[in-house]
Amino acid sequence: MKTPTNQAVPELEPAAEEENGNLRRKTQAEDRIISTEPTESSERSKLIEQYGCGPVQLTGTANSLYERHLVFDNVMEVKEVGARERFDAVAHSVRDILSQRWIQTEKTYQSADPKRVYYLSMEFLIGRSLANNVTNLLLDDIAKKAIQEKKLDWSELLEQEPDAGLGNGGLGRLAACFLDSMATMEIPAMGYGLRYEYGMFKQTIQNGWQHEVPDNWFRRPDPWEVCRQHETVEVPLNCSFKVPGGTLRAIIGQPSALIGVPFDRPVVGYGGKTINTLRLWAAAAHDYFNFQEFSSGDFVGALAETLEAESLTRVLYPDDHTSMGQGLRFVQEYFLVACALADLVRRFLKTNTDWRTLPDKVAIQLNDTHPTMAVPELMRILLDEAHLGWDEAWDLT
Repeated sequence: MKTPTNQAVPELEPAAEEENGNLRRKTQAEDRIISTEPTESSERSKLIEQYGCGPVQLTGTANSLYERHLVFDNVMEVKEVGARERFDAVAHSVRDILSQRWIQTEKTYQSADPKRVYYLSMEFLIGRSLANNVTNLLLDDIAKKAIQEKKLDWSELLEQEPDAGLGNGGLGRLAACFLDSMATMEIPAMGYGLRYEYGMFKQTIQNGWQHEVPDNWFRRPDPWEVCRQHETVEVPLNCSFKVPGGTLRAIIGQPSALIGVPFDRPVVGYGGKTINTLRLWAAAAHDYFNFQEFSSGDFVGALAETLEAESLTRVLYPDDHTSMGQGLRFVQEYFLVACALADLVRRFLKTNTDWRTLPDKVAIQLNDTHPTMAVPELMRILLDEAHLGWDEAWDLT
């Protein structure tokens, strides 16, 4: 189902000044994204209207997006910032431009309540986002002028962005292409994945042999993601974790829970009319550490649940040659499925009360076999939480 989101974004409340008791809007000359010239093209005016930027400029004044991010995000003089800080300022400025459209896309979906596609994948090979987002937002000419105006090296800026460590093969590239295509075709969709800290690896050659070393792509904060702490999900487990003798072990029969923390990234369709969401889940523990164990001197043991939770989304495809590695990968797959289904069911129930309409509002796409536990997990939700009978639950699944 195709739900258009190409209506104009409502403009931000216009700045106003009071004169002789009357409010008057600022002149149209102030409604520019970038140019300081007295006139602007109709194409640029359309972009301003589409992205709802109002009187905010991209560059050129002390109050422009780039200048404000450069100074206020870093609390440094402009002459002291480096290439990474300049990249962050440009990326945050582009995200500011797309944010109103991103909000409008979600508002359209909420009001129209269309059938949505939920795409579950263990990996998304999305690459670097700055150049892709600038192109899809049709900001190439505007960005080019801004780069020239600020005398920036575009190639150097692009090199500051690490490849997102969310995938490493054809499976992940396929998933990324599907998300881009659905946004471009204005199809209501959301991607679900895991927020890996070390999703890929760096390769070095030593004495003629390949050696893999960690690639911590989150060493610096990612400018595109938005943490949604208010939409966390609890994933109950029938075990807890201890660290006897320095080894993390599962204690069966002692229930515990993982917390899924969602981080959203914009998926910009070409033309910028529809901006869908890629939601990545990070694992966390209820309590950062056990205060009693810490006070008794067991400093490592006090962090057992945190170590277990954070290890879950630490690495994409952990080595499964050992039973511990196999167990970790299994829990990874279930964690993704549990978080995704809890989230989409929560969204479904906001506007629907009849479970029989679930197939009319939800389409779940599983990328390969990794998320196949979505089938029994959905059955569990329909049986245990919706209290449906087996046959009806199976028909809906």
